[in-house]
Amino acid sequence: MSRSVSVVRDASGLTDALSTLTALRGVSTSLPNSSHTWETENMLLSARAIAQAALFREESRGAHFRSDFPDTDAALDGMHLVHDGRRGGWRLTTLPDALGRSEPAEVGR
Repeated sequence: MSRSVSVVRDASGLTDALSTLTALRGVSTSLPNSSHTWETENMLLSARAIAQAALFREESRGAHFRSDFPDTDAALDGMHLVHDGRRGGWRLTTLPDALGRSEPAEVGR
């Protein structure tokens, strides 16, 4: 994750990271059932989600820089990448829509 899915990233490194993380899927089945096993599986699941989302978003945004897509895409301002297995995977949406609301949530309430 530090080498390929860090602050500066590109499609090649993200694809390599996903390949490695996918190869590790299910490795915990060979480990004893313990909190450490579940922690390892959860870390691998989180790492795959981060790498997949980073590969999907082809722009530089915030503190994350895609060296192969150095510009910010103004069309994506206010959009969030959300994974919803019920709808078939990743989608770009506004935060109110992601939360199932028609209006933005009020901050501080």
